[in-house]
Amino acid sequence: PFQDLACAGIDISVTVPPIETATGTGAVHAIFTACAASARVCVDRLTGRVVLEHLHFVPVTGPVLSDAGVQAQMEGGAALGLGFAVLERLETSDGHFSASNLDGYLIPTIADMGRVTVVAVTDIPEDGLGPRGVGEISVNAAAPAIINAIHAATGFVARQLPVDPAKLLDHLQADA
Repeated sequence: PFQDLACAGIDISVTVPPIETATGTGAVHAIFTACAASARVCVDRLTGRVVLEHLHFVPVTGPVLSDAGVQAQMEGGAALGLGFAVLERLETSDGHFSASNLDGYLIPTIADMGRVTVVAVTDIPEDGLGPRGVGEISVNAAAPAIINAIHAATGFVARQLPVDPAKLLDHLQADA
């Protein structure tokens, strides 16, 4: 569906005033990439665990200098977004973090990742800004896509991240 939107020929015009930098070089990102994302998840109805099956991104990049670079950036951001949405928990007690070292703070690994596809929108009007960076845009798009997929699959509305499996299970049991 997002690929259809990306190819629909919708014309959005944005005027970006020049930005002067402290160095006087003008070398600053004046505009960033827009990105759509959709996710497919599997929710374990016994444990509340959410497994990412597929994340699909459609970033508006303009000309792509490196397809592999764009894919790698989007995959890295997808992992961060997955962590924010369902995996990373750092509890606090009396104003202190429960983990005193990063070995107690688990982040997503390749084993947690589903398939990530990227279809960059490269054919955009020339505006003098050149290619857009994809840096962290997939972080911003991944977490909401995952949360929306959980909602679509279960009806659960996440009010706090990461999604708490116990709250998700309570919702599923109340809905049964």
